[in-house]
Amino acid sequence: MDALFNFVSDLQLDQDFRSFLLSQIERVRRGIQEYRIGGIERLRETLGEILGAAIVNQDIVISNKDSEELKRFIEIADKLIAVVEFSSKTTKLIGSVSAVLPHLLKPFQG
Repeated sequence: MDALFNFVSDLQLDQDFRSFLLSQIERVRRGIQEYRIGGIERLRETLGEILGAAIVNQDIVISNKDSEELKRFIEIADKLIAVVEFSSKTTKLIGSVSAVLPHLLKPFQG
């Protein structure tokens, strides 16, 4: 994230577009750091913030839809979505397994 932030900072972009991208990159970076405190819920909140910012700033997003910088950021957002989805599914699976596991282990207990 630091490399992308620095890369975008150094580019000659429209000021509004650069500010938008840098803000979103910083949101992701902060969300990843706060994951240690708030868990997957914090990453889910980060996704909401990013999507909300894209809607509020849709004029900037649409006018730069073909830019490589926006495409790179969208790839990062897609990966974040995949992590959140995987974690949600894994948590549900662990909950289901932990409910059934004691019953499965009964025959092996003394």
